[in-house]
Amino acid sequence: MAQRYAGLRCVSRRKIEWLPNAGGQKRSNQIAIVDNHSAFGRSRVALKTFATEQEAKNFFKYATSEIIRFAFLLTDESLTSLAKKVPDLLNYSDDNGIVDYSSNINAQLYELFGIDEKNQQHIRDVLATKE
Repeated sequence: MAQRYAGLRCVSRRKIEWLPNAGGQKRSNQIAIVDNHSAFGRSRVALKTFATEQEAKNFFKYATSEIIRFAFLLTDESLTSLAKKVPDLLNYSDDNGIVDYSSNINAQLYELFGIDEKNQQHIRDVLATKE
């Protein structure tokens, strides 16, 4: 039932959690969808809650994209800078008019944020050192 992406976990529920600075390791892949009845332990932060499972899955796709994982790294694990440095689309439904979640999310976000090929490669290089 769990969906995995480079160490990420999706368990078909509606709450997104982020594990900042887990074990002192600065990695880009510590995010998961969890059920509505979870008790959060040390260093777990709920990023968002959703009315539908599909919105949670769409946010998971967004949050695990290259540019957003890179933005999480820019926060230096600080919750105060999370909202300043990580863009939020606000609407994660399938008909949001910004992102088509059934297509390549990375390509769409790079185009949306105007990131050229040189900077895309830099993002990929940084992420490769964090996995």
